[in-house]
Amino acid sequence: MCTARGVDHLEKQRIQAATTAAGGGLVKTASLERVMEGLGENEKYNAVLQGVSSIVMGKKKVGDAARGAFEEVFQLLDEMHANRIKCSIRTASAVVDAATATTDIGIITKVFSKIRRAGVGQKFSRDLGRLSLLPTEASKKEKALRGLVPVPDDDRAQEIGYAASFMVLVGSDFSWEGIGQVMHYDTTIPTVIGAVTAAAVGIDVWKRSGCTSKMVLNGMNRLFLKDVERESRAEAGAFLTAYMTGLPCFAFQPSAVEALRMAADPDMKETFLNGNGVHRILVWLLAGVAGEGLVHRQMIASDPRQAFAFLQMVRNREDGFELDPEDDSERVQWAFNEARALLKDNEGAFEALRRRLEGGGATVGDCVSIIERRTT
Repeated sequence: MCTARGVDHLEKQRIQAATTAAGGGLVKTASLERVMEGLGENEKYNAVLQGVSSIVMGKKKVGDAARGAFEEVFQLLDEMHANRIKCSIRTASAVVDAATATTDIGIITKVFSKIRRAGVGQKFSRDLGRLSLLPTEASKKEKALRGLVPVPDDDRAQEIGYAASFMVLVGSDFSWEGIGQVMHYDTTIPTVIGAVTAAAVGIDVWKRSGCTSKMVLNGMNRLFLKDVERESRAEAGAFLTAYMTGLPCFAFQPSAVEALRMAADPDMKETFLNGNGVHRILVWLLAGVAGEGLVHRQMIASDPRQAFAFLQMVRNREDGFELDPEDDSERVQWAFNEARALLKDNEGAFEALRRRLEGGGATVGDCVSIIERRTT
């Protein structure tokens, strides 16, 4: 256990090193020492840990270099635990930002383990126990799937194709007619094309309930709509779900590639390349869809196809395990509804996180701070 004298000595060493590196003199060092002497052990440890985390983050190290740089951070967190000194949320935020900047899953996992021991991060993985696999027995599976919300359809490739074709047709028609009037060409053909297009839209609305027209409009939305509110919903859903289920990955826009990188990490394979682990990742991949889908019918900021892509990528691995592709739709629907329920049950944290992300500039540490401060 580190004593108060040990802390003071440690502080003096770090203050001296910091002022020397900054070009400061003895007067600055003495002033800092006097300030530090007036602080309690709690304030000293938190202040130093914030500073060290900032330095580590600024160096932007990866791999073994990053792990070496974090040794001092881990040592300080261990000393705080041993001395029953609580890590402040602000300090934890700084440590988390430094850890996520390395993109090292092992470092991120270890950081959360240690800040929890130091009194912060108590909600990390809190909801992991609520996740459950879809029953395999036929009657139980049928009962479990009954009444579930379907995964939103995503025909973005076809929608964009329809929208692009429509824009080319209309654009060519207007261009032809405009040039024809200036150059005194015959504009009968573009006039006829315009009339036929209008008639086709009318028939589509009358006979097919506007199916094709909706595809065109949806495609136009995908091409031109920039909706920060949608994006913040998808990002908040993904982040909150990752945090509450204990995933050491905080991509605001989860993808199958990122999910597989985490699952295939040598230190994580045993945890994720199994039925429970794959389901856990599917819930995360679909959390953005659930977040956006709570308000919107069309998915623009999120992509439900990532879940299916991840399952296929797992099957393609040599060390992957057996996953029956015929069960993919049910497996994804079950995970989607679990993500949806998790966000609804943590509505306060979800909305607070969404508002922060909508404002822009939020770091991973900021998001962790928001979640930890919420009671629901």
